[in-house]
Amino acid sequence: MATAINSTEAKGSSESTVYDDHKEVMANEGMLEVLLAQVDAILPLEIDAIKTALRGIDSPRILDVGCGSGVFFLKLAPMLPASTKFVGIDLEPRLLEVAKAEASKLGIADRCEFLEMDACTLSLLDDDSFDLVLNRH
Repeated sequence: MATAINSTEAKGSSESTVYDDHKEVMANEGMLEVLLAQVDAILPLEIDAIKTALRGIDSPRILDVGCGSGVFFLKLAPMLPASTKFVGIDLEPRLLEVAKAEASKLGIADRCEFLEMDACTLSLLDDDSFDLVLNRH
């Protein structure tokens, strides 16, 4: 079972978490706290719409454009069927490495793929290969 990510963990945990990796990549800790708070606030409002959009699809594929460190996927994955596959794209390779490492820690690496690419190059991906496309920015 995946561990929920929340802003409280970012502050007080002595365990190594994705937040430790974020701190090196993010401009400052305040940015990290804002990102985590946004995900904590937005996901509960969107989860029903996401589940409705994917209803009836046996093995859904979700694309996150500008996924950064994958925080949204990492929180979303436990809420969706294990057959759901995630592909995140971003221009920042250090954030993608954080995303890959955290997906491994959470035991969902086999469901996630993180690619360094620009949203303008989406034509490199197969047409109709995603059931849902997300963009947080």
